[in-house]
Amino acid sequence: MEKILSCELTDLSKNAGNSYDGVVRVYNAKFDLAARAAADLPAITADDLLKLCDKPHGGVLLAIVAVSDTAQTATFSVNGQSKDSHDAVKTLAAAKYGTVKALEANAPILVVKPGAGEQTLYDEEITLTPDKTLGTSGILEFKVFVGLV
Repeated sequence: MEKILSCELTDLSKNAGNSYDGVVRVYNAKFDLAARAAADLPAITADDLLKLCDKPHGGVLLAIVAVSDTAQTATFSVNGQSKDSHDAVKTLAAAKYGTVKALEANAPILVVKPGAGEQTLYDEEITLTPDKTLGTSGILEFKVFVGLV
């Protein structure tokens, strides 16, 4: 059996820029749709933002793993913010990090648009926007992986 190295491992002296030396922070965001319905809260709609985390300045969004215990046919946009400096007003950058396709029950999905994981000089709110109203049963859970260098 042959061991095949990735491009980054072929010649470490030339590819050191492709490696991060730091820590990975994992954020968990859970949305209990049944509990919202039981508390007579309105269903989550396409006008809502689901906040996953605040990515700290200097962080790089590496991945989001989406899991659900119920099928959801909505597609979610993974949003960031556009901001040039700490003093600038935060504005939503819709689908900055890509989209999450429809979720299947108990089938994790990995998402983040390739090349979109930029190191930012400011804290950035990471949110999701569904493309339609979500159901009123089940739990949506997202694990957000942020690299800190």
